[in-house]
Amino acid sequence: MPLLIDSAIPRAHLPADCVAGRDVVIHAHELVIEPGVRLDDGVRLVGDRIHLGRDVHLGAGADLRAGHVSIGDNSEIAAGVRVLCADSFSTGPAARICTGVDIVARAFDAGRLLYVGPHSTVGGGGTLESTATVRIGDRVTVGPHNVLNANCLIEIGSDVGSGQYVSIWTHGYHFAHSVLDGYGTAFEGVRIGNKVWLGYHCSVMPGADIGDSCIVAAGAVVAKSFPPCRLLAGVPAREKALFEQPPLTDDQAMHEVRQALAAWQRELDWKGMKTDSSDDRWSVHLPGCTRVVELWQDAAQATALDSAAEGRIVVALDGEPQTSVDGLPVFVLRRGLLLGPTDDLVEDLRDHLRRRTMPCGDTRTFNSITPLPFQRLQQAITPTTYGGKV
Repeated sequence: MPLLIDSAIPRAHLPADCVAGRDVVIHAHELVIEPGVRLDDGVRLVGDRIHLGRDVHLGAGADLRAGHVSIGDNSEIAAGVRVLCADSFSTGPAARICTGVDIVARAFDAGRLLYVGPHSTVGGGGTLESTATVRIGDRVTVGPHNVLNANCLIEIGSDVGSGQYVSIWTHGYHFAHSVLDGYGTAFEGVRIGNKVWLGYHCSVMPGADIGDSCIVAAGAVVAKSFPPCRLLAGVPAREKALFEQPPLTDDQAMHEVRQALAAWQRELDWKGMKTDSSDDRWSVHLPGCTRVVELWQDAAQATALDSAAEGRIVVALDGEPQTSVDGLPVFVLRRGLLLGPTDDLVEDLRDHLRRRTMPCGDTRTFNSITPLPFQRLQQAITPTTYGGKV
C-alpha cells in the first residue's frame, strides 16, 4: 500500500525526496515534512500538527500519536517505538530513541541530542493524568531499561546521564494501605538538575530534587532533595561527599587530549586503516588521500593557517576560530563545538571524543566506523526489517 495521508489535511508539504515504505499512515490537520525524511514500513503518525525535520528517520512499525508531533533535524526513531501523548511529543535535533521504547504521558518535550536507550519506558502507571508531563533539556542520555513514571512532572536539566535500570517515580501508594487508615500516599514531581549522573539501578522517589552536578551511586534510593555537587549513595541515599572539582590547567588538559587521540589511532588501526603520528599530528591514510588531525591549544592559531589545506582536521582545546571554517572541520573541546564540514572520519573522531567525555556538536546523532571484522560478520547476515519481513 502506498503512503496514505488523511484527505482532511488543509496544509501539507511533502518534498520529492521523502521516502515512505509500505502501509505508512498519517492523520493530521497540518503536516510539514522536510527534505530527506525516511518513513519505513508500517509507520503511523497521528496528530493535529506534525512536523518532521530534515533527514528524520522513523523505523518500521513506529507509532507516534500526539496532539502535536515535532521531531528535530537528523533524528532517529527506531523500529517499534510507541508514543501516546495527549498534548505534545517533541524533540530537538539529533534525537535517537531506540528499539522498544514506550512513551505515554500528557506531554513529552525534550531538547537537542536526546538519547533514550532500548526498552525504556515513560509510563509505569498514572501517566494519563492531567499532571503527566516530562520536560528534558539538551544532551540528555536515558539509559536502557529506564522507567520514568510521569504521573506528575518530571523535569530533567541539560547534560544529564543515567545508567541501566534507573527508575524515577512521581507517585506511590498501595490500595490496601488506605489514607482512611492513616497511611500516606506520594504524588509529587521530581526535578533533576544539570550535569547529574544517575548510576546503575538507582531509584529517584516522589518529591526528590537533585541539585546540579550531583553523582548518584549505583543502587541508591534518593528520597529527598540535595544541593549541588554531592555524591549520593545508600538506601536511603545520604550525602557521602561534597566535591568541587577544579578545572585542569591547559597543560594537563592537553595531555588528556593527546591520550584520547592516541587511543583513537589504536582504534583506527583495529578498524583496518593505516595511520601514523608525530608531534600532535595524527595522519590517517585513506584510499586516494591522507587526512591529518592536528592538536592545537588555541583554535584561533589553528585557523590562522591555510584553512583550505586539503585533508586537515583541527582539534583545539579552546578559543575562537579566526576565519571561516566552511572547508575545515574544527573541534573546540572546552566549548563542545564542532564547526565546518563533516564526514565519516570526522564523525568517528567525534564519537570517540564523546566516549572520552569530550562531546562536541549537538545537531547530529553520534556514529562511528564499524571495524572490518564486524563488517564481515554483519554482511554475512541477511538484513531483515521489523516483524521479520525481508
